[in-house]
Amino acid sequence: MIVKSVCKKIIDKGLELSYIGLDEHGSLWMSTDSEPLNKEWKPIDFNTIYKNFYPVCKFTAIGATEQDFVAAGTGEDGLPYVFRSLLGGVWESVNLLCGNSLIGYQRASGMIVDIIYDQKIKQLFMICENGELLTIPDCPKCAKLYRVSDEKITSGRFSKDNSDILITTSSGKELAIEWESAVQIRVSPDYARQKIKEGGILVDLRETDLDDIDEVLDTQHKESFIAFLCNYGVQADQAAKYARRKGYHQSYSLGGVRFFDTSAKEPFSIDIAF
Repeated sequence: MIVKSVCKKIIDKGLELSYIGLDEHGSLWMSTDSEPLNKEWKPIDFNTIYKNFYPVCKFTAIGATEQDFVAAGTGEDGLPYVFRSLLGGVWESVNLLCGNSLIGYQRASGMIVDIIYDQKIKQLFMICENGELLTIPDCPKCAKLYRVSDEKITSGRFSKDNSDILITTSSGKELAIEWESAVQIRVSPDYARQKIKEGGILVDLRETDLDDIDEVLDTQHKESFIAFLCNYGVQADQAAKYARRKGYHQSYSLGGVRFFDTSAKEPFSIDIAF
């Protein structure tokens, strides 16, 4: 069995390395063998284990973060599916639905040919053959999808300075996608509420002037979770992007309160929400 690509991770910050592999037939394999060349691989019989629970998939790309493995496959319906696993044994499905009730929803539809991960901002970028780029942030409801090419895409990688995502097309052309364009800065209220309870902060731009953002940032660690909120979303987006450029890579925008669900009881009044 030929293993086409391999990912690795450090388990529990120890020295044990765990690997998953993808063979030419679209099947997953795993190994904890430290031998660089002659690993002992064991099959992950995903489609049998998850029969009638997840769609039957032919896997097309794999990746890894500090915490888990990621595998993308194509179902019998022709749509892509993505799954994550801490150790390669139990797999959970990833949401690929993007958008909201106001602007509408769309789902990734192209075969995922590459998965790359930015450790600094904790976001996965999935390169789709049909020219789509799918961004998966920490927030499970906040996938981002947009078209980057009209040509078929074969692979993707980061530029040497991590300022761009470099996309290779079937004609051999290399396209540079700006990192800031690919990153998802929006976050769901539920996710923000959870992170703020864990020590993050909410910056309400209805009360804090944009000119005072630097003073707010100076009070925070670079790893802090920072959520910006405003009336219509424009200033919150600008503030989140500015904070990220300053090195606060866990800065997000909640958008504008004017577009929140009006049936909710002022969901982001600071006193009520947190």
